Amino acid sequence: TPSTSPPSYTSRSSSQESSPTDREFKLQKNRFWPKAQYAMQQKGVVIFGAAAIVLGTSTALAYLQDKAKFIAFFTNNPLYTIVPIIAVASLLAMSPIFLGIKQFVNTKEYQTQRKNADEVLDNVFRHQPEGKVIKSVRLEYSNGTHSNFVFNAWESKKGFVNIDEKVISKTNKIESVINNRPLFTALLTGVVAANIALSLLLYAEGGVNNIQKFYQNPLTNHIKLLPLTGLGIVALLAVYLGVHYYRKTN
Repeated sequence: TPSTSPPSYTSRSSSQESSPTDREFKLQKNRFWPKAQYAMQQKGVVIFGAAAIVLGTSTALAYLQDKAKFIAFFTNNPLYTIVPIIAVASLLAMSPIFLGIKQFVNTKEYQTQRKNADEVLDNVFRHQPEGKVIKSVRLEYSNGTHSNFVFNAWESKKGFVNIDEKVISKTNKIESVINNRPLFTALLTGVVAANIALSLLLYAEGGVNNIQKFYQNPLTNHIKLLPLTGLGIVALLAVYLGVHYYRKTN
């Protein structure tokens, strides 16, 4: 029978220190796209990026809907109201770029090829930088699937750790879904940011009374119903993915 090569696994480390390299565990150089992908998947980049996109889109729609009223909001209101809005918007726009660049610079990619995940993890442990503690490992398989391993340090009693007493709690699983599932995090952030943006735009157009009127009778106006329908669909999708990823986490 013809021999088949084992699937390849890729492990990325955000350490700035160099590790020993050999024929089995080597540093990959000049690979821009894998490092960029890893940086874009980080929680900080996803959250701030999704919030910036939602708020930017909402602002553009408000401007196109009524340019005169949009401009009047910024020209007629005092500076102590306008300056914080511009500052927050600028911070949201710059944060994902800054965090992405920082993560990209601090990321080094190593590659190893083994027959199974246990051998890969053993190889990673043997080549970890001195003075560093591995908190998580992500294995990406050649068929497009992946596995995330999160390591926990448990306090020992008299040099012994009773593993039978340790259980995976619901809190740990929820934290894992939020930290390791960028699509779910992006949708959840988008729902929150969209609700905030919608309320701010309604307030800018007509104050608190406009917000109350919008939510009291949304079914009487198709224009009002459209954003609520979109938010509802995105919220349901976020809930579905959250439950799906929660069940897959062990």
